[in-house]
Amino acid sequence: MSTSTNGIKQTERHKEFYIPGGDFHLIAGNTTHFLVHTYFFLRESEYFRELLHTPTGESRKASDPSSALSIDASADEFAMFLRVFYNPKYTYFDNMTTADWIVILNLAHKWRFSEVKALAIRELEKIEIDLVPRIALYNKNEVDARYILPLYTKLCARDKIPTEEEAEMLDRKTLTFVFRARERLRAPDVGAGGDGSDDLISPLPGGMGLDTVLGILRGMLKIETDPDDLIDLSKGAVNGQGAYLSFQIGYSTLKVF
Repeated sequence: MSTSTNGIKQTERHKEFYIPGGDFHLIAGNTTHFLVHTYFFLRESEYFRELLHTPTGESRKASDPSSALSIDASADEFAMFLRVFYNPKYTYFDNMTTADWIVILNLAHKWRFSEVKALAIRELEKIEIDLVPRIALYNKNEVDARYILPLYTKLCARDKIPTEEEAEMLDRKTLTFVFRARERLRAPDVGAGGDGSDDLISPLPGGMGLDTVLGILRGMLKIETDPDDLIDLSKGAVNGQGAYLSFQIGYSTLKVF
């Protein structure tokens, strides 16, 4: 095992990417020492250009082991990312998996490698990925809206609402948007709220009262409470008292007054 010393820590040299003649020392996962070339990082990454130069424009290269930069990535992730530049075969990308391109996209976005990010997106567009996981991945990495808008269109137009598992993949802002869009698209007057404002109108079907709504929600939430103990919606009280029913939905406590 080849090792190198970085301060007081001893690290293992990466078997593929400790390259003789390299001028850039990096430590990934706090355990693995990489030696590569600054050329690719300075050419491609705004993040590393800022990191490797002082405010006066002087170079601050990590050109010896004692000045190695620690990076926020595992050794396997960083090695996968480096293979974009150190490509041993012209057809090498044919063997890359979905997981590989997700790693590359995540790191390219974090380190502002714009061309590598564009490459990862192009490759991921060729791969079959479920709709909601793709939306979550693209949102996380701030992928251009021209890729995301068609995905939102499919999600809002499909018959089924997002499942609980899918909802957990999306951030609250995205999930709120999706449900608002789905309700707006299915409103009797499609023109209502068409300017993007909050005055969305989506009335209940004719003849459906609050008691019916409460009963449906009670079934959906699997609440075992006797219907007679539930709130009288016409009075807003239980047995004449201003009480409320409290129960859990996910991590939130829902209070029905």
